[in-house]
This record gives sequence, C-alpha cells and structure tokens, in this order.
Amino acid sequence: MLVKLDYHIHSYYSYDSLNRPSEILRVAKSKGINCLSITDHNTIKGSVELLNIKGEYEDIIKIIGIEIKTNYGDLIVLGLNENIKTKDMFEILDICKLNGYVSILPHPFRNSLIKVDSMKEVYNRVDLIEGYNARTSMKSNLKAIQLAKELDKSYTGGSDAHLLNEIGNAITYVKVDTITVENVLKSLKNGLCFGKFLKQSSQLNRIATIVIQSIKRI
Repeated sequence: MLVKLDYHIHSYYSYDSLNRPSEILRVAKSKGINCLSITDHNTIKGSVELLNIKGEYEDIIKIIGIEIKTNYGDLIVLGLNENIKTKDMFEILDICKLNGYVSILPHPFRNSLIKVDSMKEVYNRVDLIEGYNARTSMKSNLKAIQLAKELDKSYTGGSDAHLLNEIGNAITYVKVDTITVENVLKSLKNGLCFGKFLKQSSQLNRIATIVIQSIKRI
C-alpha cells in the first residue's frame, strides 16, 4: 500500500511560521494526508508537540523530524528522538547512519551558494533527494530530480509549508506492507518512495513568510 506523506512542514517553533501543530494536523487530515512530520528549523519541538496530540488524529502516522542548517546547506532528518546539536553536515550524516535516521537533501538547487563540486560527497551520502519542493521553481526541481536519477536515488516531494494553505502542495508516496512509523522510515531509507508535485506556492505566501519572520524578530 502507499502512504501519503508530507514531511516538510514548519510550525510556530520555526522563526518564519505561525502554524500550530494541531492546525497542521487538521489541514493534513482534510487533504487525505495520513503520514506527517513537522521539520522545524534546528529543533524537534514542533514534531514532539505533534506526537503528543491524541484524539481524532490517531489514524495519522506522526514522525519526529527536523530541518538543520548545516555548513553545507539544509538537511532534513526523520526518525530521530532528540535534537542534533552539531551543524556539521558529515557529522550529522554519520549520526544518521549510526542510528538509522532518514536523511533528505531539501531543495538542493534553490539559491545555493555552495558549488556543486563541493557537494558531491553530500549527494552520495544522503538517503534521498527532495525532487519536488512546492516553494522552489520548477527549473530547480527538475534539476534536483535529474540529480537523483544520476545518483540512482529516489526523490521525494515536500510542501515546505510555512502557511497552512501550503500543506500537501507536494507530497511523497511511500510503499509499505503495513502502516507504522518503523515501516515508513524503513521504506524511505530503502528508497521505496516517490515524490509528486501538486501546486506551486504563491508569491503572496512567500511575502507572508517574510512578514512573519519580521514580526517574530521584534
């Protein structure tokens, strides 16, 4: 069976979002998403809060995740249970390998100031490439998909939602026998997944994010 996953969502624990985890769950369920991770900037707090929400959302698989700003750009990690303190990309990838965490390289060609040649080892060591990012241009997304194909890796889709209306704009279908956190993570680790693009986030959403970021700095 296929699990419908959006793993790239930000909550009010990120500096550029106001989304409450409970509202993220409500919107995700309304869109038929049955697997979810909040990957806030440099913290798992949003995911932990998500995990502790019970009641009508018990049927949604919740995975702890984080988006870490490293010395080689952003990296998403899924399946961890505590914050990763180092910002060194290769140290984080070592931690992922040691603990069985899933590593995803998000939006690899979005405004990247790091030369491609210096990223080759990163490309080779991550588990998955984010091929579709709903906040990234289609040109950059197609480059990311081509990169995944060249590396013989699977590519994912993530909404990169900073606003509630962006949830599910890009998703990942994960192949599992039975729907559990462990099986979803195992399938992702083994590349048994594919990304799908549904809708490009609007320029207004990006402007709203900048405004939120400015407000939260005050």
